[in-house]
Amino acid sequence: PGPGLLDGLLLFAELARVPSFLVLTAEMMFTGVAVWVCINWLPLFFHETFALSLAMAGLYGTFWYQGGRIAGVLAGGIPSDAAARRNPRYRLLMMGLCYAAAAPLLLTFAFTRSFGLIAAAVFVYNFLIGMGYVNSQPLLCELLAPRLRSTAIGLMNLVSCMAGGAGVLAAAWLKSD
Repeated sequence: PGPGLLDGLLLFAELARVPSFLVLTAEMMFTGVAVWVCINWLPLFFHETFALSLAMAGLYGTFWYQGGRIAGVLAGGIPSDAAARRNPRYRLLMMGLCYAAAAPLLLTFAFTRSFGLIAAAVFVYNFLIGMGYVNSQPLLCELLAPRLRSTAIGLMNLVSCMAGGAGVLAAAWLKSD
């Protein structure tokens, strides 16, 4: 017989006692909210702000957002692995630096209505977030025993998706006002 509910609960309890896992899970939760809200809201923003058709707003919203993320994920692995070879803690430092460098780019929405500047800011923001994101699962592998890794990744993805869905719901509620 396969593992039962009790085995799963014991794994969750063991993971809950690892502070670094809890921090990474919180990071995934907050990232999930940002990703889900932006990916759902950005096309509407482009449609309403720049009078783009829904089709073009959807294309541009997805292209600039996901294009930056894909490029960042592809580009982030090599420097992350190089930094980790020097010191495994540098992987976490790289993650934090990428997120810190990305955050101010969101201010572009508050200070300009230039499509080009906003599209560039969205692309660069997601490029940096992608470069930081590639560190989360390798960090888990460095922190956790192999028998906990799949459960940890699954739990982190669950929390990220649940928080993202709640974020979209909250954004829709705020948009209705």
